[in-house]
Amino acid sequence: MLLDQNREKKNSQYTVGYDLGDDFSQISYRLNGREDVNTLPIITGTEQYNIPTVVCKRYGSNQWFYGLEALRRAAAGDGTLVDHLLHRAKAGEQVEIEGNLYDAVALLTIFLKRSLSLLNFVATLTGLTAMVITTPQLDETMIAILEDVVAGLSLPTKNIFFQSYEESFYHYMVNQPEELWRGTTLLFDYREDRMRIKALDFNRHTTPVVGIVTSSREEEFPAKIMTEGGQIENRVKMDSRFYDLVQEEVQERLVSSVYLIGDGFTGEWMVSSLELLCRGGRRIFQGNNLYSKGATYDAAQHLGTTHPGHMFLGKSRLKANIGMMIRKDGGDVYMPLLEAGQNWYDAHAQYDVYLEKDPSFTLRITPLTPALEISHSEAKECVQEEVIHLEGLPDRGRAMTRLRLTLQMKDVSLLQVQVEDLGFGEIFPATHQKWKSQIQIMQ
Repeated sequence: MLLDQNREKKNSQYTVGYDLGDDFSQISYRLNGREDVNTLPIITGTEQYNIPTVVCKRYGSNQWFYGLEALRRAAAGDGTLVDHLLHRAKAGEQVEIEGNLYDAVALLTIFLKRSLSLLNFVATLTGLTAMVITTPQLDETMIAILEDVVAGLSLPTKNIFFQSYEESFYHYMVNQPEELWRGTTLLFDYREDRMRIKALDFNRHTTPVVGIVTSSREEEFPAKIMTEGGQIENRVKMDSRFYDLVQEEVQERLVSSVYLIGDGFTGEWMVSSLELLCRGGRRIFQGNNLYSKGATYDAAQHLGTTHPGHMFLGKSRLKANIGMMIRKDGGDVYMPLLEAGQNWYDAHAQYDVYLEKDPSFTLRITPLTPALEISHSEAKECVQEEVIHLEGLPDRGRAMTRLRLTLQMKDVSLLQVQVEDLGFGEIFPATHQKWKSQIQIMQ
């Protein structure tokens, strides 16, 4: 029986969602062919999922520890502890340990490599088919850091992707029953004396259905005072303060569900605020592994297994479809050039087209984020049309000029279009004259 279990473990394939935070991290996984997502506990048989994002180098050797063991070794005086690995990597720090300098990205790589060994309790690393790493914020600097880290991990798959907490929130929700996200979903993330609040809505007037974090803010929120008398007094103050925050968020919104995550919600201090949250039939959930589970769901989506009819449009995503009308088989058809949903810094394309007649053409820019309450017909009115004039282009007659269009996003809302005259074979030699335009895309 043990032999069969080992064989099954060795042959298991799975996807992983890795929540990489500055203070702690988590690992969730999903066995291929299964619907349930599980989170790896740091102590077997418990629900302790938080892995402290720290490493410790043992004095006088090249032995490294991570997580709880790193904290224990450092507390015992056995080595040098390095914390805040994500912050240090983003700041480009060099960490001095026993007279030697260590790059913070290299230390972050050590942490991920050691922590991924927890997967051995589920299956061998060779069974990994896709992994999504989620972080609090995702920008070009963080992407470059994560790419360096992944290169140092020597993982058995190239299906490694990155996303922000906001996107993990979205992927978690679209894998829940739809009645939970029919209206607004609120997320309260409370840890380290900070309350982070996000609101997720869906625009069902578009195809695909678009998920949008319509608001995101952060508030200072003091932790509980641990003296006996003060703790009771502070619980009342916390409850009152949180009540006010909830009231701000639920007014003028139809809220379907609320998620409370983070260790700040422990201690049973919510009384009046919890009563307010539960009004109107709202569903309330509490936990602390939402981001890693959302990333795991997305890892499966990259393999083409879930929710092709939905799309997330985060801060760095192109929020409009960009195309043009062309003549084909005697009729006018729409030709997509850039599609919404990709990161703006990855959005670029090149096409060769023939000019119909006039020395100009029109780009159609269709935003996927109009006001959530407007109708489909009203959404059509939001289409932005931009005419590109080609002054000085030789007049060669209908469909006798080939143009090369190069489109590239310069930021999340600024499109650059370059047009080059390629002529028409030997009949009309190319002048290679170029026109450049920049277009501000409506948000």
